[in-house]
Amino acid sequence: MLLTSTVLAVSVVRLSKKNVLVQELYCIETLARVDTLCLDKTGTLTEGKMEVCQIVPQNVTEEIMAEALAQFAWGVNDKNTTIEAIREKYKVNEKWKIAKTIPFSSQKKWSGISFENKGSYVLGAPEIVLQEEFEKYKTNVEEYAKENRVLVLAKSQNDFEEKNLPQKLEALRICSIM
Repeated sequence: MLLTSTVLAVSVVRLSKKNVLVQELYCIETLARVDTLCLDKTGTLTEGKMEVCQIVPQNVTEEIMAEALAQFAWGVNDKNTTIEAIREKYKVNEKWKIAKTIPFSSQKKWSGISFENKGSYVLGAPEIVLQEEFEKYKTNVEEYAKENRVLVLAKSQNDFEEKNLPQKLEALRICSIM
């Protein structure tokens, strides 16, 4: 107990020499495992919260897309910052009935939901989701990707085959999230 307290006290002194204010001692232990620290222009720590900054409809109206994106965000069981940003921006009025959900995974880089009588929707990395159709959207995606995370919402009338993408996906929206 004495050794731990001494180490924490020495750490506070060392950090204070570098103009760091330590508010809680246990944070020193957490800071030891940090390899990247994000600061805003004033030098304060930023909050790890994302925000939908730009939506570019593809092949549909804005109203239809807003509803589809809201239903997708509501229906998927993911709890990541990307989905939380979409949930915050788009609210659900009436919930669509879900037939099947495929959660997001880092390996496949997309998540999907099939809604009864509405089709299947996929949200994920444009180059993965759109596959051979990606070339049509490549210029737009690369432009938005310079500053933000870019996702695509695509729709198919086909169902998911096992845990694979449905056939004939059509891009509905390119989402730029920062």
